[in-house]
Amino acid sequence: MIAEEFWVLDWEGKPLYTFTTEGKKQSKLLSGFFQTIQSFARNVLDNDQDHINYITLGEYIYNFHWNTIYQLYFIIKCSSKTKRKTIKASLSTIENLFIEDYRAELVKPERDPSQFEKFRSKIEKYFDPDILIQMENVLIDSRLKELK
Repeated sequence: MIAEEFWVLDWEGKPLYTFTTEGKKQSKLLSGFFQTIQSFARNVLDNDQDHINYITLGEYIYNFHWNTIYQLYFIIKCSSKTKRKTIKASLSTIENLFIEDYRAELVKPERDPSQFEKFRSKIEKYFDPDILIQMENVLIDSRLKELK
């Protein structure tokens, strides 16, 4: 599976871990949007168990996986042609890897996103490194454009 971008957000929309080619501004917009629609779903359905599973925007699909214990969303952006079963398996694996590494930090009332930066090494082992290198190059290019 080719994941173009992914996020780990808390239920307030705070990004704990982000890998995106869209730059920081776009990432903040998206994380706020994701949090808002999930909050809307929980309020409309009047419980914390129901959430939006995915959103399709153009040729991309944003897939959500949630953890109610730590109140986290795991989100992957990929092609809308990617099979849902593959996406669900990937999100579940990412969730397990993240919680395995950061369980102690996740129970703290304040979660500093900088403490989750080392998660990239796990992600690199899980996803195709060539894809991540391409994503990194696009990210660097977009950041350079922002600086100009």
